[in-house]
Amino acid sequence: MVSKEQLYHIGVKAIIRNPQNKILVIKRVDRDSWDLPGGRIQEDENVYDALRREVKEETGLVQLENITARGLFLTKIKIPLKNHSAGLLFYYHTCLIIKEQSVILSPEHNDFLWVEIEKAKTLHSDDSIFFSEQNIALLG
Repeated sequence: MVSKEQLYHIGVKAIIRNPQNKILVIKRVDRDSWDLPGGRIQEDENVYDALRREVKEETGLVQLENITARGLFLTKIKIPLKNHSAGLLFYYHTCLIIKEQSVILSPEHNDFLWVEIEKAKTLHSDDSIFFSEQNIALLG
């Protein structure tokens, strides 16, 4: 029997805390669910550069401090390729913003909230791809 190996793309997600210890969540235009900033790693990009780039693109935040890897999680997403599909793994990180910064959303997003940790844990839903029971434990 020949086993088929699954191909995976890797992305990054940021659990960003502000000076008031609240977590940033964002809402995508194409989904009615909350998410954490992040996206896929590009070719020749390391994990930390990808995290900084994605956070800047999606939120306008540029000064991230104390970036700490927290865990790698498999999503249910299948990325279509030529003759097959790839799964998607997200590498979650916690980080802080020390100074107040204005959130400037990308065109992909239409809302954001800074929420208490306990409130963030209640924002997941069954249709939320990235902000799920599997990764809520990382919030603390």
